[in-house]
Parts: sequence; structure tokens; C-alpha cells
Amino acid sequence: MYKLIDTRHELEQLSSLLLTKRIIALDLEGEFNLHRYGIHLCLLQIGTEDEIFLVDKITLGNIDPLREVIESEKIEKVMYSANIDVRLLKYACGFNIRNIFDLRIGAKLIGLEDQSLGGLITFFTGARIDKNKRFQMSDWSRRPLGKDQLDYAADDVHYLIPVRERINEMLAIKRMTKQFIKANKILENEIFKDTENNYLKTPNSGKLNKNERVILKHIYNMREEIAEELDVPAYRVIRKENLYNIVRHLPVDKVEWRKVLNISNRDIDFSGRFEDAVNAAVEEIKSLRNLR
Repeated sequence: MYKLIDTRHELEQLSSLLLTKRIIALDLEGEFNLHRYGIHLCLLQIGTEDEIFLVDKITLGNIDPLREVIESEKIEKVMYSANIDVRLLKYACGFNIRNIFDLRIGAKLIGLEDQSLGGLITFFTGARIDKNKRFQMSDWSRRPLGKDQLDYAADDVHYLIPVRERINEMLAIKRMTKQFIKANKILENEIFKDTENNYLKTPNSGKLNKNERVILKHIYNMREEIAEELDVPAYRVIRKENLYNIVRHLPVDKVEWRKVLNISNRDIDFSGRFEDAVNAAVEEIKSLRNLR
């Protein structure tokens, strides 16, 4: 069983409880430009030796009472493939997680064949969990969460501590504990790398000339701006894979722009804003020429 934490009082009580623990299991569910715009921390799954807590970040908003727990060197956090979760905690909350025990790193060091979470759980405990991809792709930012989603989330931490005990034993036998600790310490420094040149990561952007890349930049930035306004993933405005062809064959009027926009059926017509973006690109190209 598990307890859903969605009030400030419950969160403060949970924090006080966790500060008495030596080891906790931790996992996160987030939203990464799949159903909404941007990156959002939605749910924290926290397990102790005998309890599981699901912390509703969307409902709570601020979860600062957990900062001391997350950043404590005295409390080990048992996680699986923690690199994205480390980045997400920093990005969404400003938490700098410390003292990680990443099961995947351990499984790799001791040479286990199946290093998936489900594989580790079955190998060490005999239990089988259903890692349904439907839940991995579900919208964790919507409320209320369904019981099946909550059950799935709780399963993610239910077996982490027992698996940790077995992996820790095997690391000691193989004399890899120091190497393991070092790898987990490096993991604490993971961050999302934000760059102003994300537009250059679009498919086939390397085939564009300098002027075309300026046009791509302005169209890409307008795509992001509108997506953020609407709180929808950017692909709902223009699919990334279509940007190259749009730049190479620029729409000549609002009618043609509506044909390439995924949001053309909305009440608001965004075609004019993309025309403005192209015009701004042309002005930038002219100014760059004048500087030569």
C-alpha cells in the first residue's frame, strides 16, 4: 500500500519521518514536452523499509520541506538510472541531491546480463512487475491521477531497497565498492544543458546555408514562444522534422503557413506571427551583411 501526500501538513510530517531514516528509495515522474510545454516534476515516489509515499508535486507546488532530506549526506537515496531524476530535481526545485545509490550503475559494475529495473527485481527477489509503456507515456501532470497510475508509480520504489542490499553485497565481493561510490558521486553533478542554439539540433539543419539557419532560428523561436503561450508541446505547433522543408520552401502567404502549422484549426490564427518571424530573420540577415 501507499499514501498520497497532497497537503502541506502531510508533506511536513513526511519530511520529519524521512529525516529519521538511513536509507530511502526514490523515483520521479515528470513531463518532458510530451503533453505540456516544458519540463515539469509531477510526482515523487519515496519508499522506506515498510512504507511508500507518493508526493503530488503538481498539487503541492512548493515541496521545500523535502530539501533537507534530498540534500542530506546522511540519508542514502536508492534510485534506478538516476541521471534524469537528478537533473529534474535541480531544474524543478533547485534540490542538489546527495548520497545516491544507483542500482543500474551497480548492476553494470557487477556484470549482470539484464540490467533493466524489472530484470533486477526478478533476479534478486523473484517478483515480477509490469512496466507498461502506456504509463511511461501517460500525462503525469493531469489531476486527478488514476489508481492504475498510482499503483504503477508505487511499484517503481517497492523493491528498490531489497535489490540494493543484494547489489551492495555483490559489489563488496567483487571489490568494486569504491568504484561504485565514485560513479554515484559524479552522478550528483548532472544538469540539463540549456543552449540558445537548440534550433541547430533540428533534423537536417546542417544542410542549410548561413542565411537559411538565421531563418530557421527565428521560426524555431516563434514555435517555442507560441507553444509556451498555449502550454502545449512544441510539436503541436510545428513538428521538428518539418522545419527543414519549411525553411527551404518558405510559405509565401498566410494560407500556405496555415497548411504547415499543426495549430491551424484553432480559433487563433498564428500564421501572421510566423510571417513576422521570417521578416525579422530577413532584417537580421541584412544587418549581418552590412557589418561585413
